[in-house]
Amino acid sequence: MNDYSRYIRQANIIALDGQKALANTKLLCIGSGGLGSLVSSYLVAAGVGSISLVDGDKIELTNLTRQISYKETDCNKSKALIQAEFLQQLNSTCNIIAHDKFLDKSNAYELINAHDLIVDCSDNFITRYLISDTCTALSKPLISASIEGFIGQVMVLLPEVCYRCIFPKVDNNFSCLNGDVIGPAVGVIASIQANEVFKFITNLSKKSHLIQVDSFENKISTFDVITDTKCINNHDDILLEVGVKIKQLDFNEVIELAKQQKIQLVDIRNKKSEKINNIIKHISKDKPIAIMCNYGYRSKLSASQLSSVGYENVYYAIIDF
Repeated sequence: MNDYSRYIRQANIIALDGQKALANTKLLCIGSGGLGSLVSSYLVAAGVGSISLVDGDKIELTNLTRQISYKETDCNKSKALIQAEFLQQLNSTCNIIAHDKFLDKSNAYELINAHDLIVDCSDNFITRYLISDTCTALSKPLISASIEGFIGQVMVLLPEVCYRCIFPKVDNNFSCLNGDVIGPAVGVIASIQANEVFKFITNLSKKSHLIQVDSFENKISTFDVITDTKCINNHDDILLEVGVKIKQLDFNEVIELAKQQKIQLVDIRNKKSEKINNIIKHISKDKPIAIMCNYGYRSKLSASQLSSVGYENVYYAIIDF
């Protein structure tokens, strides 16, 4: 860790161990818009050792009311690349990696798996569910935020709690892409999100919770969140919302493929508490996968979850004996 004196004001609070924890953290910030540009700036200034930015968007004039690290001359340039330049000038000791692309099913698993802590600053529900589903599968902590107008929220989600536990259903008719926002209100939410990330990394606070903020009325409410037992982290809504189609294999197909060693078999018939984050540790992406259960429901959900985080050629099967 270089130049400890640079961080002396905060180090008096978090001590040397806290500052070292910041320096040793590999952070993934998804989105470099209103929230992401501010959150990443605070965290790099605080001494986070490595931060990766993911955003495929270009800077527009309408962004400048709230995305204050960008200038008029930056319009039509990559948000991720320009934000990375800004951050590198802010703190030359931080390792900044820019990904000029959107997070989607093709890259979510690889990007999230390579980092210690995930910060969701995206602006649409489909991406938020994908991020949370992948974090659940990989047992990665997630700190997510969103805002509309003066109203915003920040969620700290440890692996046992996911976005779907709190918001089980995607609202396809709403996206913050088309939402109205107030610049200073975005700053309020971004500051709270960055503060939660800071506390999490430095071990000041490590529990799942939800913070709701009304910056018009100046009201803040905090709620503890727990696992929704109906969710079971298998996320059946993903079948409908992102169009994942899972093919069923019959018993003879499973036997034949297994004999030829052309498929990986995952039997969850007698594992009622089996979750996808346990399954995923033992299978590779190099060979087709068949998830088996007694009735097909849990195997289909598990197979769809694997598909949603980048596994191809995933099937489910009903083996009722």
